Order: sequence, then C-alpha cells, then structure tokens
Amino acid sequence: MSEESLENTLVNLHGLLGEPDAVQIEIATENLEEGSQFVYDNVAYQVTRTIMDDVEHPLVYVMVLDIFADS
Repeated sequence: MSEESLENTLVNLHGLLGEPDAVQIEIATENLEEGSQFVYDNVAYQVTRTIMDDVEHPLVYVMVLDIFADS
C-alpha cells in the first residue's frame, strides 16, 4: 500500500455516483490532476477535468471507473 498524502483540499466534486449536484468534500491534493484516480465510498473514480481559476474551491469533474461490492 502506498503512503497517503496528509494534505487535503476542499473541492466541489461533480459526477459522484448517485449525486445529481456537486458535493463538497476534501480529497488528497495529488488527486486534483486530470487523469488521477481515487476511491470514495466504495467507488473508483478518475478525474476528467479540474478548474482552479476564479473559483473559491476547485471544481473537479470525475467519471466512474468501478463499483466495489460491500463485503
């Protein structure tokens, strides 16, 4: 398992499974890069676009890669 960054950023996340609107959450700063992947609430996501200019919190657009079954 790789080391996780201790630095998080508050973002407006668009595209979360089951969420019609943006959700404000903290994610690891390294996940702001387009193409990066992360898991949130048993769903794997890939960042497709990040907008950081002229916004209070970065806008992060994601797409679903995989859904993990609860075990």
